Amino acid sequence: MALGIASLLWVLLDPEKLKKTIQKRKGWVKLVYATILGAVTPGGPSSSFSILNMFLNSGLGYLIGITYITAWSMLGVQRILIWDIPLLGTEQAGLRFISGFWLPAFAGIFAAWIFGKYEDEKQP
Repeated sequence: MALGIASLLWVLLDPEKLKKTIQKRKGWVKLVYATILGAVTPGGPSSSFSILNMFLNSGLGYLIGITYITAWSMLGVQRILIWDIPLLGTEQAGLRFISGFWLPAFAGIFAAWIFGKYEDEKQP
């Protein structure tokens, strides 16, 4: 079922429209968009890595892609609601979310710096 939904993402989401929406933003706002989108993406790796692949194929580069996938893995709202709040309580879950909110942006900047791909140069 998850693979079927993930394959529908390729059809339902328009990579060019998504690229234009994110590229209109300047500086840190791009990273905030990618972080929020990663945090609210539901589901498992089948759906999130499909979106990551779409980001990378549309030419957004490692900066947005790594920020998105790190936010999905660290700040997933579904994990906070299902695991963190029942096991840690609201104060600890909120502290974990707020203290880790900057880490996806840092990971994206670091990966883009290492690989030198802030945006894909071959895409117009």
